[in-house]
Amino acid sequence: MTNASFTETTDATAGTGTGYTIAVGDTFTGTLSTVGDQDWVRVQLTAGQTYTFTLDGSGGTPVSDTYLELLNAGGSLVAFDDDSGADTNSALTFTVTTSGTYYLNAGSYGNSYSGGYTLTTAVAPPPTVFTHDQIADQLTDGYWGSNGASRRAFDINAGQALTVNITGLTAEGQQLAIWAFNAWTAATGIRFTLTSGTAQMTFDDSDTGAYSTSTVSGNTIQSSFVNVSTDWLVSSGTTRNSYSLQTYIHEIGHALGLGHAGNYNGAATYGVDNHYANDSWQATIMSYFSQSDNTYVEASYAFIVTPMIADILAMRDLYGTTAIAAGNTTYNFQSDFGDQVARTIVDTGGIDTLDFSWVSAAQRIDLNPETYSNTGGLIGNLGIARGTIIENARGGSGNDVLYGNSAANVLIGNGGNDILFGRGGVDTLNGGLGNDTFVLTNENDTVIDSGGNDVITSTITRSLAGYATIERLTLAGTANINGTGNALVNIITGNAGVNVLDGRAGLDTLIGGLGNDAYVLGAENDTVVDSGGNDLITSTITRSLASYATIERLTLLGSSSINGIGNNLNNLITGNGANNIINGGAGSDTIHGGAGADRLYGNIGNDTLTGGAGTDAFIFHSAPNALTNVDRITDFSVADDAIWLENGVFTALGAAGALSSAAFVRNTTGLAQDASDRLIYESDTGELYYDSNGSAAGGSVLIAVLNPNLLMTHLDFTVI
Repeated sequence: MTNASFTETTDATAGTGTGYTIAVGDTFTGTLSTVGDQDWVRVQLTAGQTYTFTLDGSGGTPVSDTYLELLNAGGSLVAFDDDSGADTNSALTFTVTTSGTYYLNAGSYGNSYSGGYTLTTAVAPPPTVFTHDQIADQLTDGYWGSNGASRRAFDINAGQALTVNITGLTAEGQQLAIWAFNAWTAATGIRFTLTSGTAQMTFDDSDTGAYSTSTVSGNTIQSSFVNVSTDWLVSSGTTRNSYSLQTYIHEIGHALGLGHAGNYNGAATYGVDNHYANDSWQATIMSYFSQSDNTYVEASYAFIVTPMIADILAMRDLYGTTAIAAGNTTYNFQSDFGDQVARTIVDTGGIDTLDFSWVSAAQRIDLNPETYSNTGGLIGNLGIARGTIIENARGGSGNDVLYGNSAANVLIGNGGNDILFGRGGVDTLNGGLGNDTFVLTNENDTVIDSGGNDVITSTITRSLAGYATIERLTLAGTANINGTGNALVNIITGNAGVNVLDGRAGLDTLIGGLGNDAYVLGAENDTVVDSGGNDLITSTITRSLASYATIERLTLLGSSSINGIGNNLNNLITGNGANNIINGGAGSDTIHGGAGADRLYGNIGNDTLTGGAGTDAFIFHSAPNALTNVDRITDFSVADDAIWLENGVFTALGAAGALSSAAFVRNTTGLAQDASDRLIYESDTGELYYDSNGSAAGGSVLIAVLNPNLLMTHLDFTVI
């Protein structure tokens, strides 16, 4: 947007040949110089975008009653507004369906006025998304208030009856009216008593169109009249899944006190006349916009056969609540309306079931109140009213997704590769045939596996020991939780937190997430897939990290004398209480021997070696380098430990065996004292040097750092 300002200097032509072009965001100021004058301004608009245009009288002699039109590239009218702005000024909001050139026509109502004006253009902010309560408020108060009226209702409570006279209808119209009464009773508890005499609600079909009127005293409806013409039934059908039934439910809604979902009547265009984004049949049967008219909601086009969620809330506000469908109810829907309709369920008691086992299309069934499910091959066509708890659900033969609620649910996927979410409550999940996924949040959930290669997804620590036929476990969320396998060949996947993954028996695959995970391999040769973090393998057998190139840490468990080998990373390797041989490999490693008589190989890199309890040997067998290969021994004990040096590397030490006393010197300079000195321990710093030349120049190199002031002698060293 340019946000530039333009002024009419010569009269703007009233046609596509206008000499003025502005951009969205610009302001245009002009004058209707005579009565009947119209000024056209060109503007480029983009499909899918909603714009707001205003036309206000301005200047010393403002136009007193503006009139704004939007025209397409051919000059044909696409939208207009008279008085939606302040006072008698114009404000037009429009959602463009085709990109291209458009024209704004600044004029006056009836071409009756002249004077100055200001035209503004802007991208409209996205419309607000209403809650169901806000939509209900629009139905009970907002619509009537916009027409200078107030809320209204009959003087009855939910569960009580109204008299209705439908003798003026054809047989088809009477049947539609009765179906509509049943729909309102099932949603609200209000009953309708047929009479042939004077009634609180009277029906006829002699007038054209469909409408409802009421006689109101204060906030009380005295009587209502509903007309749905016979021509309407001819064009819209007379079956239970027809638009005619939806019309009857809609008009009875008016007769009971509900207004429209927006401040419109007779006709409306989505993107122009709606004042919230989700104004559609999906939320309320009192809307003028089908699911396909509304570009915000995700729902399939379908006729409505019940009051919807917002309608039910509005009626509760007007008439209160009562028990509805209090018994154990199974909702199947196959034999009544068919599957190509939309509806909302109201149920206040019993153990209830949604049964869509007859459907072959993939479905998404959500048992939570105030949600919409995808059933029978449609999207967003089944609502659950507030306060309605459905305990159980059955999917069909497609790949279904079933969501439980706070109750103890029984979810059955049946055929297909289904995903079952237990959510709150102690749930029972049965995937049926297919490769199913069970998403568990309660540690006491029951999973019934009827076949396939299934997976449990859990947001809490979970063991497959209680799910003996489940092969896969996936940890979800970001919490630090753990996953344990069973006797099968498992695939266990961590989340973004810090996980402990234990495959138990079987050749398992353990897949870590982004956290610092631990893989419990035990005595198995499991596959580990590391996705990031500083990870750990624990093992009860000799284990090499060479096969796990991205794993940084290894811990030996159990009481057996086993060994551990690092990889090219900077490893942390910890022994157990037995006699371990630990080799760090490449990298600057940290090695803890633990208890036992251990052999610690720092190998390549600047390693840190801790022997722990026991008689330990620290082994040097790689080429010394004072910068890149100096090991630190943190707990060397003169009484218990030894340093072993490979004579194939430290060639000046001579033959294997005990180090010659002449080859060692302890001092505070770190320098050889005579030609035979090969190992020099500098006692004030703890540095240990190897010198291939003795007192001659050029042979000394730092190989290790120990604690200072150790009473070391040649007996602490062995040549291997």
